[in-house]
Amino acid sequence: INYYGGEMISDGITYWFNEKEAMVAVAEAALTEANIPSAVEFEGNRCQVIKINDKVFSGNTNLTTVSLPENLVEIGAFAFNECKNLASVALPESLTTLGIRAFGGCQSLKTIKIPSGVTTIPYQCFLECSSLESVTIPEGVMTIGQYAFFGCNLKELTLPSTVTMIGSRAFVSDNRFQSITCNATTPPSLGENAFNHNISTTVKVPLSSIAAYRQAEGWKVFTNFSGGEVVADGITYRIDENGAMVAVAEATLTEANVLSAVEFEGNQYPVIKINDNVFADNTNLTAVTLPKGLVEIGASAFLGCQNLESVVLPESLTTFGRDAFNDCRLLKAIKIPSGILTSTMGHPNQEFGKRGLINC
Repeated sequence: INYYGGEMISDGITYWFNEKEAMVAVAEAALTEANIPSAVEFEGNRCQVIKINDKVFSGNTNLTTVSLPENLVEIGAFAFNECKNLASVALPESLTTLGIRAFGGCQSLKTIKIPSGVTTIPYQCFLECSSLESVTIPEGVMTIGQYAFFGCNLKELTLPSTVTMIGSRAFVSDNRFQSITCNATTPPSLGENAFNHNISTTVKVPLSSIAAYRQAEGWKVFTNFSGGEVVADGITYRIDENGAMVAVAEATLTEANVLSAVEFEGNQYPVIKINDNVFADNTNLTAVTLPKGLVEIGASAFLGCQNLESVVLPESLTTFGRDAFNDCRLLKAIKIPSGILTSTMGHPNQEFGKRGLINC
């Protein structure tokens, strides 16, 4: 219930007054721009505008831009729901409360920055904002409600260390995340299908917490955890609790000198794996140096490197993925490490013998 002692109308917006504060109560459906002032005058007093009431702009498909004042504290439920042509809005740092479905169905909204005073992103707050590609969620946010970003266009996501709960289907959409960063030391509890579960999505979490995330409900479906990244000579290494892995390589590399170890946060981590597809189809690559201590080369890691002429496989190697060196047409000689021969030869998962050197 909103109690108020008077009202005034300015630029198509009706304000209600409560003691020395004002709230946005009604707006004309024909508005294309809404410029809400920081204060309005009533009976000789300047009253700060601190709230936008429920449903004020709901369903206004004419609205394209909104200017919100720096002292605004609350945006009510459904306040901008189904404003399908609202393309931009800057939420002021003074804001502490967002109502349910406050911006649901704002199909033209591309980016949003949540203010640092907000602790909860509620149920369906940005539901079906189908153009939303970027969201900034600050430290301080603890709860992300059910369906909060359902149907958005997010490909990357960073969650603050303060988040403790993410509701069911909060981030489900037609797209699959390329990367998720969660800075919380303790894995946040996840509702059912909180994310689109593409198990190969890179999930970056605090290094000391990787083991906990691997066991946590909802998180444990992911297989590609890392605690950080190091870039050297065009190659990106990701760190997990076991060591470092080669994750990404520049497509222009002509030579790849894979390090034996990388330094991260003052510690040395041995490079033990080359991930799937890292060098795939790099036709510039002519030579690769692999370190002693490398244990695994992933599926299609060097697939289609048609100008790769030489590679020496270290004796530490035990595992080849499918098509690891498929279609490396200039590769003239290769010595299979004894660990491959003794540990995998004849087993059903022995992909090196089946497809590892096809079209070489």
